[in-house]
Amino acid sequence: MATDASTPSSPTGSCTDLDLASYRFRGSQKNRTLIHPTLPQPPITTAEDSTSPFVSETSTSRSKELSVQPHTFVVCADTQYGLTNESRNWEVEIEFSRQAVKAINALEPKPLYCCVCGDIADMTANIFAGTKKPPNRNAPAASAAEQGVYTEQECNAIQDLQNKDFIDEWSNLDPSIALVCLCGNHDVGNRPSAVSIQRFTETFGDDYLAFWAGTTYNIVLNTNLFSDSSLVPDLLQEQLQWLQDRLEAVTTGSNKPSHIFVFGHHPWFLYRDDETAGEMKGISPLPPNWGSGAPFIADSYFHIPLEKRKRVRTNDQPIDKLIDQPLYTLFICFTHLKTFA
Repeated sequence: MATDASTPSSPTGSCTDLDLASYRFRGSQKNRTLIHPTLPQPPITTAEDSTSPFVSETSTSRSKELSVQPHTFVVCADTQYGLTNESRNWEVEIEFSRQAVKAINALEPKPLYCCVCGDIADMTANIFAGTKKPPNRNAPAASAAEQGVYTEQECNAIQDLQNKDFIDEWSNLDPSIALVCLCGNHDVGNRPSAVSIQRFTETFGDDYLAFWAGTTYNIVLNTNLFSDSSLVPDLLQEQLQWLQDRLEAVTTGSNKPSHIFVFGHHPWFLYRDDETAGEMKGISPLPPNWGSGAPFIADSYFHIPLEKRKRVRTNDQPIDKLIDQPLYTLFICFTHLKTFA
């Protein structure tokens, strides 16, 4: 989806093919912010910092006058290379990406940035290691039993290839458009570990960050930790503290954002904010050609469980602000439906 917002007038930055790598993936998502020449970021670090959040010390030509003009950004998700063919190949997903990049590049005026809200690849050892491999459709039926199960090493190798092909295709995005890549459960697992998160960050950069786009403040979250942080509770607490600090810094100063956009992978809820897994009766059918596992996924698989939502929303944790205040808009995906709350 392309979304309208507002931005103060400023000179357009540029980056050539030669230096594009510096403004993509792990070259742009670092130090918990987004680095791109068309989106110069301010040096603000704390709520007490008096520096205007709309002016970067490293971009002195940018006007300090908040002359608001319309701007757009693009939200997409679940490129999920390998999904349609159980990671035998991902030609379908490559073609989808090519069409998406072509469509985004054709937009006028150009969006300031594009945010891919997770599940970049389908394969992850955290989900598929130890599961049965899909049968080779070109081999004799008897060989299906000989396929065996995925090892962690095989999963990592496939994910690396899927990530590489994603990077190859999305590197064709117009250089003037910043690109933000979130991690989904198929990137770091349903139960993320320090290793799975590190694999993501080594390829795509920080798993959570924040950046200004005009008068709007944009927060990118690793919602996988909200869903299950049992292996890395310290990483969840670090993210929550960082989020608390960011919100205090941008909402208590003299130049508050006109809007705060929050990007994540997991829906906070599907139907209502106090829903429980036991009362969620909906299902999403799986493609019949997959031929393995259950024929559907229950709706309760997609949301963040109520007990975990409550835990995050109490004891002065900041997530509550993302749900209850009109200043915020939350963009999510995961369900493969056109949904946002």
